[in-house]
Amino acid sequence: MNEYSLYRQFNEAMSACGSTYSTFVFDDPMRPSEIICTRPTDLEATESLLTENPQFCHCEFQLGLEIAAKKGSCALIELILSKPTDEPIDLNSAMMVACNFGHTDAVNLLCSSGANKYNWGLCGACYGGHLAVAQDMITRGATNFGQALVSACSSNSISVIDLLTSHTIDMTYYNKALLECSSEQMIDLLITKAPSTLDFNSAIINRNGSLIDYLIKKASVANVEIDVDVYIRYKLRNICASVI
Repeated sequence: MNEYSLYRQFNEAMSACGSTYSTFVFDDPMRPSEIICTRPTDLEATESLLTENPQFCHCEFQLGLEIAAKKGSCALIELILSKPTDEPIDLNSAMMVACNFGHTDAVNLLCSSGANKYNWGLCGACYGGHLAVAQDMITRGATNFGQALVSACSSNSISVIDLLTSHTIDMTYYNKALLECSSEQMIDLLITKAPSTLDFNSAIINRNGSLIDYLIKKASVANVEIDVDVYIRYKLRNICASVI
């Protein structure tokens, strides 16, 4: 069986197992098929193909593990991890994916299998806004609260922000987080939590969107003077945008 036929058969087996997410491109035989199974009680076809066809390479298993983690399929994770590969599979990247989507059981399984980069997991959980998983990563030993705060400001999760800011975070990360805030509520929360005045000038000049007007308003409330060159560049950007 050639590689193209094998990958196609594998993809069809995934669909038969109940896959709702299949992106294999049939006119590109070199692209690894994406291993998916959302019905973990029906893995016979998948296991048969994995056992009978050693041609599957490391990247095939790695991609499959990460997508299984995304779906929270512990059965498929266990199946993939039970198969020998030509290179070690990166459990930590899959663990970060599972954290990002809030799949507690998948996170526990991957950690018990050897995943231990809990800082990665904390960032993933915070980006997805999953408080319980974020707390679990901290309990396991994660300490990168600053980078996680930057990730969390995209999720609009007040509880996650509260968790992270209960730990000591350098102002550098608060200012980076201000660039990532996706709502006025997040900006207000960050202003409240920051131990000192935020760098509004840097945030105004380095981000786009309607929230810049809100940042200028909050800078005024905080008695922060907007630099002349920052204000001029902001106005010129608005003019250019309106012309385009």
